Amino acid sequence: MQRFSHVPNPYVIEPPERGVRLIPAGDVLQFSIVLIGRALTHLSLVSQALQRAMEEGLGRERARGALESIEWQGGEGGSVPDQVTVWRQGDARILPHPAFLQSASLPGGEINRLDIRIYTPMRLQTQGRALRQHELVPRKFIADLLRRITLLAEFHAGQRNFVEDVHALVLLAEGLAHQPTLRWLDWSRYSSRQRQEMTLGGVVGTWSLEGDLAPLYPWLWLGQWLHVGKNTTMGLGGYSLHR
Repeated sequence: MQRFSHVPNPYVIEPPERGVRLIPAGDVLQFSIVLIGRALTHLSLVSQALQRAMEEGLGRERARGALESIEWQGGEGGSVPDQVTVWRQGDARILPHPAFLQSASLPGGEINRLDIRIYTPMRLQTQGRALRQHELVPRKFIADLLRRITLLAEFHAGQRNFVEDVHALVLLAEGLAHQPTLRWLDWSRYSSRQRQEMTLGGVVGTWSLEGDLAPLYPWLWLGQWLHVGKNTTMGLGGYSLHR
């Protein structure tokens, strides 16, 4: 533990992609939570925490609401349904459901190009400083993603050496060609603990990678749920892959 200044939390709260700021009374707020490793066994506690948070109120105005339902969402394809309702308001317990991510869409063969669509600000940092869009390179992106994956696997799933050869994958990323179409976006949120607005900036947009991407694809695919960079717990660093 002493080797790491910060062990990542085993969850990611994904806010609405369009950045909802005003929700009229009676409307529904939908958001996602990714649970990782042993945190999957604590969904009932997460549910209770969400219900209490809604009762006490959210945001600066302490707007109150009620937790209406919880849906389990699977991966792409496979024999498992994509979405299953596992709890509704008034239920005494959460229904049994698959607690894993499954995909039948991992491609075989060569992958020579991928578009990464970054939809929440991605903060990759060097010595505590967030990198701007013109400073980003594939090596930094892949190195930070693999570090996050290995830390989550080791500390929250008991899987040491989950990524077998991180060094070789980072070297592979160093040889990729890339075409960024990125911009800087400042994202503001209200901190109830600090009682003030906080601005967290990062890059958003499309990042095209070209080269030998097949060895990297499984980790890039997994990163769509884990996010990458700083403040991933609050949903920053979210991206999707497009071929």
